[in-house]
Amino acid sequence: MTTNKLTKILSGVAVLGAATATVVGITASPSHAATLAELLVPGASFTVDDKLFTDFFFIPTQPAGGCLPSFCGPVDPAAIMVSPATTSHGPGLKFDGLFFAQAGVIYDIALGYTVTVLDPHKWIKDIHMTVDGVMVGDGDLQIIETVRKPDDTVVGQCQVDNHTLAGLTCGVDLIGLHKQLKVRKDIELMGFDHVNMTIPEEVSFSILDQEFSQTTNHVPEPGTVLGLLAVGGLGLVSRFKKQK
Repeated sequence: MTTNKLTKILSGVAVLGAATATVVGITASPSHAATLAELLVPGASFTVDDKLFTDFFFIPTQPAGGCLPSFCGPVDPAAIMVSPATTSHGPGLKFDGLFFAQAGVIYDIALGYTVTVLDPHKWIKDIHMTVDGVMVGDGDLQIIETVRKPDDTVVGQCQVDNHTLAGLTCGVDLIGLHKQLKVRKDIELMGFDHVNMTIPEEVSFSILDQEFSQTTNHVPEPGTVLGLLAVGGLGLVSRFKKQK
């Protein structure tokens, strides 16, 4: 990644307000934020409106030979800021940091948490995910988000991709209505041209928004067999074009 491009990306990353002093039980407002590293502490939580976010995890899969900060990142969760989401689909989280892979590098991250509705009269009905901020490079970006009930039953899946019709925003109705969900994002940054995998290309983005629309209907709708099949199918579409 050239110095000019890195400077351009960093200038597009928003400067967020300082995290509150207490890691456990952070109540967020538009000016409050925490590092992801703070939220990885056992027992830590982050509250946005009536949504409680807990059990955060961050698992980077480093390329062969390791991943130096100059090649891909972030490798340190302290480099990712978490704050209230900025789009209009409902309460949620914004992850703000420099997610990138240098040309010729493939970098994967698993990022997730549990979300719980605190309002007894509201239920989560759908999910929305948007890549925002500065996007640089012609490499490949793909994020697949899988949403499960506490018993690990999959109730929804959403995908964004910078080189297909999926685009950089997605939204999907969940199977049923839910008080608590486990969310996992599989983030893939491929430092190769999306058509010709022999051509190295850098790729990066700076902001990931995640939100949950909700309803006041407090009677959960039953899932359907067709819905389950549709959810299971999306995960199989994950591109296996990473040719070694």
